[in-house]
Formats: sequence, C-alpha cells, structure tokens
Amino acid sequence: MDWSELGKNIIKFGAPILGGVVGGPAGAALGGTLAAVFGANPDDPQDIYNKMKGDPEVAMKLLEIQSNERIEIAKTARLNFEMEVTDKKNARNREIKRIALTGKEDNTPKILAYLLTVGFLTVLLLVAFIPIQKDAVSILDIMIGFLGGGASAAWGYYLGSSFGSRQKDKLK
Repeated sequence: MDWSELGKNIIKFGAPILGGVVGGPAGAALGGTLAAVFGANPDDPQDIYNKMKGDPEVAMKLLEIQSNERIEIAKTARLNFEMEVTDKKNARNREIKRIALTGKEDNTPKILAYLLTVGFLTVLLLVAFIPIQKDAVSILDIMIGFLGGGASAAWGYYLGSSFGSRQKDKLK
C-alpha cells in the first residue's frame, strides 16, 4: 500500500480533508502523526492502515487529527499543489526547450493522446454493442479504466480544465 491508497482509506473512514492530503504527493509528511496516534511505523502506510482498521475509534481519531493538524494539513495541501503546478510547468518548459533546440515539436505526446482517445472510444463501443463473455468483463473494466484515465489526462493537458487551465495560462 502506498500513501495514495492510505489517503483513500482515510476518506472512507470519514476524514475527507485529511485523506485528500495524505493521498497527495507530499502526504507522507503526515505519516508521523498518524503513526503516533495509531501506534504504527511512520514509514509504512500498510502498517498505519492495519492499525487504523483494528481501532474501533478510528473515525473519531482521524477527525481529531484533521481538526488538530489544520495548519500542517494546509501546508501539506499547499505543497501538493505547488508540486502539481511545478510538474505541469516543467512539462511545458520541456516542450519549449525542445522546439528552441531542434526547431521541431515533439509529436510523441500528441500521438499518445490520439491513441489513448481512439483506444478508449473503441473499447467503449465494443462493450456497448458486442456481447461480452463473463470472463472478459474484468479485463475490459481494467482496459476502460486505464484508457479512460490516460485519455482524460491527455485531454486535460491539451484542453485544460477550469482550474488547470487557469494555472496553465499563468505558467505561460
């Protein structure tokens, strides 16, 4: 289990703000607090989850951490946001540098975006119009999830999202 999965489980236990932050790129920063409260290894998200799962007061303790650690949660959330913005900025700077050096645009991201989109739509059409054996359903579910996530990321990169687009425009 990684920090992202632990964050999802914390959300299920009833502490959505804490879970969202723990599930982000800098979520391990709160691992020490969680480990101290539940008596677990601060470097092992699986151990923290196991201890949480065995605690009948898990929801109350998580909400208490969420309340008491507001400032740390806010700092971690900001760090997660800064890491995401930096990642996007670096990706765009990579393209700008490549064009400046070679005079050509890298077509790989575009090709991948097209392939993911076509693959996603093809699998959706197959599922919608062709009878599927029960054995193949789980594989198709995985394919739809993978292709849908990839296509969504590609669309977000090229088309932006309401929040992501504003951030992208600021980076230019």
